Amino acid sequence: MKRPRTSYFVRQLQLRIYAKLAEQLKEFELTPAQYMVLSLSTGHVERSSADLARRAQMTPQSMNELTAPLFRKGFVKRRPHPEDSRVLLLSLTKDGQRLLARCDKLMDEVEEEIFGCLDHRNLTLLRASLSKILSNTRRAEGESVSQQRLVIRRTSAGSRNTATFISISPRPGRRGSIRSKSGFRSCRANP
Repeated sequence: MKRPRTSYFVRQLQLRIYAKLAEQLKEFELTPAQYMVLSLSTGHVERSSADLARRAQMTPQSMNELTAPLFRKGFVKRRPHPEDSRVLLLSLTKDGQRLLARCDKLMDEVEEEIFGCLDHRNLTLLRASLSKILSNTRRAEGESVSQQRLVIRRTSAGSRNTATFISISPRPGRRGSIRSKSGFRSCRANP
């Protein structure tokens, strides 16, 4: 019998976390994506929608759709960039900061429920392994994470994985171009 792929387990866990978080956030009339926007907007740093979109790996249009209800509800504020009035900078309002703190407590509970079966050592190892894998994929072509889309597939040569990065990089006079390059080899986390 064929063993399930590691990516299957990662995806199943992500789906369970997302579903649990979506259920918990209903109390605040927020989606997990809106919670992510609030989390990315933490501190007193103002970020543009484009910057938030890059960090969340989504289009600026999708980010605008996510932030519009947060703006209407008074959780984020907008102001023109001092050097480019076409760019709007977003930051959390006091209400947004209070809401984020409450949502973070919920997320702590969700993580405790899901990862509570791991002792401190194993949870630390899991976090370090996931962080290492993410960092390795981000560095593979020297691009920022916002420019990378990672597809992992099994090679015909055996158990080694290869990955194809599809990068979207603007070129002069064009909205964007797509290029892809294979060659990333499997990453093994050091226990």
